Amino acid sequence: MAGRPVAAFAGLSGSWIVTALTSAGTVIGFLHLGQGPVCPANLSLTLNRDEHAGQMTGMGM
Repeated sequence: MAGRPVAAFAGLSGSWIVTALTSAGTVIGFLHLGQGPVCPANLSLTLNRDEHAGQMTGMGM
């Protein structure tokens, strides 16, 4: 989608929106299966239930 003029998005709707005229190619869409907000770190809007080998989930200060 990078390089496409913003006018190409006119009249379209669905699972995504263009966030600003200056950010052509930047879209917001539905979360993938297995992702969703988790409290208290709900600002990240991600949850990965299937960890990959060597992957750790944690929070540090």
